[in-house]
Amino acid sequence: LNTNPLRMDNLKQLVETQKNLRSIEKEVNKYRIQLIKRYQNKSNLEALYNYLSVWNNYKTFNTKLKAETAKFEKLLEDSIISCNLKMNESLNENNSEYNEIMNNVEKFEQDSETSQDVDFSAYDTSTF
Repeated sequence: LNTNPLRMDNLKQLVETQKNLRSIEKEVNKYRIQLIKRYQNKSNLEALYNYLSVWNNYKTFNTKLKAETAKFEKLLEDSIISCNLKMNESLNENNSEYNEIMNNVEKFEQDSETSQDVDFSAYDTSTF
C-alpha cells in the first residue's frame, strides 16, 4: 500500500477527471444525436432555430470535453515525468554506489602498481 500523498492526490485527480470526461462525453453524444435528427427536419425557420440551438450546446460541451481531455493528459504526463524522475534518482543512487566501488578498485590497483614487486621464487610453493 503506497501512502505517498502526491501519488494519491494525482490518482484522485485522474479518477475525478475521468468521471467528468464520461459525463461530458454523454452530453456531447446526446447533442450529436439531436443534431442528426434536427438536420433531417430543418425545413422551416423554427426547426432551423432548434438546430442552431442544439449546435451551440454541442459546441459548448465539445469545448469542455477538449479542456477536460487536456487536463487528463496533463495529469498523465506529470505522472510519467514523476516516474522518470524517480527512476533516474534510483539509477543515480545505484550509479553512485557503483562509482564508489569502481573508485575503490582503481585505488587498489594504483596502490598495487606503486608497491614493490615481491619475488615469490624464494618461497617453496610445492606444498600448495
